[in-house]
Amino acid sequence: MNSTIHKETQTTIALRQTKYKLFRNAHVFISLVILQVIGYLVSFQVVSRGFETEYFHFFLLGLNPFFIYFFTILWIVVQGWSFAGNISQQEYPGSNNFTTYFSDIAVLEIYSLVGALTILLSVPILQVLAGISNTSPNMHPVHLFMSAFFYLLIAGAGTYTVGIFRTRYKARFFLGVLLTITVLTGISVVAVRMSGFDSLPDLAMIAGFYLNEARFIVWLVKVVVTVAALYGISWLGIRNMEVNR
Repeated sequence: MNSTIHKETQTTIALRQTKYKLFRNAHVFISLVILQVIGYLVSFQVVSRGFETEYFHFFLLGLNPFFIYFFTILWIVVQGWSFAGNISQQEYPGSNNFTTYFSDIAVLEIYSLVGALTILLSVPILQVLAGISNTSPNMHPVHLFMSAFFYLLIAGAGTYTVGIFRTRYKARFFLGVLLTITVLTGISVVAVRMSGFDSLPDLAMIAGFYLNEARFIVWLVKVVVTVAALYGISWLGIRNMEVNR
């Protein structure tokens, strides 16, 4: 490590490390294109009403861009898991816990931005490919972009958070997951019996918490708080972890 690195602030190193990771991992955008092409192919084969909530109107004359959205989510999940798996093997000069965390989060945010832009373009591209004229998307472009961006952030940050604890605790992580599931299931059973609900909370109910919100400000608060909470938890997982080996 030379004297120049010593004189640089952590923020400067983190920004340099972000650029380094973007260039080093530029090939991941090829995988995004491949997955979205698969999504386009599937979209032409599926005819359904899709999701019709305030922020998700995917139905478009028999075309269903939901699959493009799904494969983009899958792509960001893979990237978040990959970054979390490499946090203990940083090669960038001057790297530490802060710069590693900052650069990983920054790159995932850039990935989310790119993913949201490609999703925003998916509807007009589908229209062109299908030869549709005089048709406008049911979804307002601004809402579609913001929805895609924040949901990609949640998916990437969530996977990154889980991956950090998996990397840090290894076998103990799976034991903790099993214990957590058991405790949450027990709490849910007790809550259902006390509240009188007919069924236990499931993934559909959790998704509905975000997807079925008609008030934009409330929806925005929900997703922003969720992303902030995931960032906080992931930082707690990495801050005392040795990232240079």
